[in-house]
Amino acid sequence: MKEVEILKQLAKEISKIANLEVNNQKKILWSKLNNLKPERPMVMLDQLPWHELNVNDELTLICQDPINRELEASMKKQIYRFKHFPCDMVVENYYEIPTKVKNLGYGLEIENDVLKVDLLNDSAVSHSYKDVIKNEEDAMKIQAGKLEIDEKLQNQYDEKYHEVFDGIMNLRPSGIEIKASLWDTVSQYKPVTEILYAIIDEPELLELVMTRMKDATISQIEQLEKLNLMRNFNPVIHCSQAYIDWKDKEKYAEGSTAKNSWVFGMSQIF
Repeated sequence: MKEVEILKQLAKEISKIANLEVNNQKKILWSKLNNLKPERPMVMLDQLPWHELNVNDELTLICQDPINRELEASMKKQIYRFKHFPCDMVVENYYEIPTKVKNLGYGLEIENDVLKVDLLNDSAVSHSYKDVIKNEEDAMKIQAGKLEIDEKLQNQYDEKYHEVFDGIMNLRPSGIEIKASLWDTVSQYKPVTEILYAIIDEPELLELVMTRMKDATISQIEQLEKLNLMRNFNPVIHCSQAYIDWKDKEKYAEGSTAKNSWVFGMSQIF
């Protein structure tokens, strides 16, 4: 079977699931929870050890083309979750085309050694990060790049996704989601132990680092707004569904701007 036919069959299966009434019922329950008027506790299982779950080849990938393979993995995981532990997950009746943008980052290169105990595990591995922010000169390298769509790669994704989904499900661009986890990112440039010592020994350096990180993040947001690439609708924020009702919903329905977008932040090293 051709790869596109394999993907079309998966798309049809997801479309069938997406049109079940249970999705609308769960959207209502999530909205109640997020409006602080919960009807009951809501449950999602996320961030799973996928390399341990492929018992009956339900997650075995067949496609060889990199984009097709990435899409096959995404759809098979969604179907697997709904089949085995749906809990309160919602399956939308559209699929998102990934948005491909150049120069997202902070101008520094991560240097680290990686230890893998389980060779099949691509997510939970051990990192030993090297300190690449040792002084003010290093900190001044932190900056936002000039963001732009990777036209060649974006066209490849658009073409392949339309070939699979046209006539089965609607498509929409994913947009770029802002994750305000600045300390977590810095801990990949400067190891946690060094950060904690620097809080005592070099507070001015850390203040400079975080100011540069903050300014670079704001620059990224402003550039994404100008490029109309903010993700202004995201049904999932990290590990929770984001459905909500608010008074001015229509006012914020359109427009790829920061005020219309969900964001999540964290400072896990503290």
